[in-house]
Amino acid sequence: MALPVDAPRSGASLFPADLWPPGPPPSRESFPDPPAPLTAAELDACISSGDCFSDPRNAVSAITAARLVSALRPSPDAPLTLLWLAVPALPNLPAAWNPEAALDRHYGPKPAALILSSLDSPDRSLVFLSPAAANRTHPFPLDRLLANAARRAVQLDSPDARAVLMAMDVQHALATLPPPAPPAPVASTAAPARPRDLRLLIASSLVAIASAIWWLLRRLTRAPRPILLPDSPAAPRLSAPYCGGHGASVRFHLRRR
Repeated sequence: MALPVDAPRSGASLFPADLWPPGPPPSRESFPDPPAPLTAAELDACISSGDCFSDPRNAVSAITAARLVSALRPSPDAPLTLLWLAVPALPNLPAAWNPEAALDRHYGPKPAALILSSLDSPDRSLVFLSPAAANRTHPFPLDRLLANAARRAVQLDSPDARAVLMAMDVQHALATLPPPAPPAPVASTAAPARPRDLRLLIASSLVAIASAIWWLLRRLTRAPRPILLPDSPAAPRLSAPYCGGHGASVRFHLRRR
């Protein structure tokens, strides 16, 4: 709604002098300076220290830091080394800093992860996985676990309580992750040969080869030989010296040796 132009102006002010006495503007020193951004050397020191919790900017109190160390203490059978870095606000990370390379340099084949937790906005926390943790067949779902923990933490008013609740939720969810299911066996198109059928096939092949060798050797050793017929004189028929003009037949049987 627009006031009419000729409406009388009131001399009342929203800031009367008796309630808001005029004074000099506040000096720049009265406002706290924003925290300095984290350097690559500080980030590498937090990773190489091996501590489960790091607070380079004193973002939480000493009591809260002790509770975070207790909540993030790894168990001997933990599948992942979890590093928690608390900051007042999410800083601009150095452009030359590579978190994956730093984790790989300090932990090598052991899976490790770095969580950069922002106290003012837990839902904007960052997760970095080492190559050993990211290249697994079933990678750790840390981004999903951290998002679920941040969804609960934003309901609290105290930044310290948010940090403790998030750390406890993530560590508990990570410790209770079910083991990954084994990969399904790949169905083979060729039917596997049974041992009995394989033995029968080998025996039949050996018998066939032996029979062929025996037949070949027998053919080579049986060279053609002359056949000698024995002298078999024919007996006279009815005491006659001849056979009435008909020939006599003699049959021989060849006996092989």
